[in-house]
Amino acid sequence: MTATGELFERRDAAIGESLAVLTRKVKRALQDDQNIMLERLREVKAMITTELEDEHEQRARYADAAIDALTDAAAAGVQFAKDEPASAGGG
Repeated sequence: MTATGELFERRDAAIGESLAVLTRKVKRALQDDQNIMLERLREVKAMITTELEDEHEQRARYADAAIDALTDAAAAGVQFAKDEPASAGGG
């Protein structure tokens, strides 16, 4: 394996848990969003007009789900960069 490949493996290990948490939380937010929409659509008797959720509320839910895991991943990336002096010099 090349030095670059080894560096990427160490990076992936450093941020892997944070990315796994991010994936779980965003998937959960998407499932919640789908459930909300399905529940609203079940009650529709005519034209769909007000049943759709506000786009900003929907985006905020995704951002709320992701922010902690993204913050953790960023901190892990910073720590990784500090611990990898060779990466700072390109090699």
